[in-house]
Amino acid sequence: MIKKLSLAAVVAMTSVSFASAANLSKTSISGSLSYELTKMDSAEASRHQAELKLSAKIDDKLKVDTKFVSYGANGDNDSTVHQGYFYGTYTGVTNTTILGGLTPLLTPFTDNSDDYGDGAIALYKVNDALTVGGAAFLNATI
Repeated sequence: MIKKLSLAAVVAMTSVSFASAANLSKTSISGSLSYELTKMDSAEASRHQAELKLSAKIDDKLKVDTKFVSYGANGDNDSTVHQGYFYGTYTGVTNTTILGGLTPLLTPFTDNSDDYGDGAIALYKVNDALTVGGAAFLNATI
């Protein structure tokens, strides 16, 4: 059921939302925007891509990262927006890092920064020269 709200109620709700927002000093925001126009003979083609990355440190042991990508081509008014990744990094155990969620697969075997997988990665730093790890993935976009 849709209810009508007065302007005062909307302003009050908005004020409460901003008042309870997280401290942005621990948040990193970055992104890029690209536009390509190609002309071959008499035909023109164009494409665009926008990327937004957010990284928020929840506390000393937990950080959350996410990326959104929007792209379209040839003057298409309907851009496609998808979530590139969303994962958390936990460092609460000595010498151990645990990543969980839709994580980027940045390995020697994957060369594309758009390769992602649903799962978890655990890394253990044995010493300065050796780190061992294990991973389990349900789905991957390799």
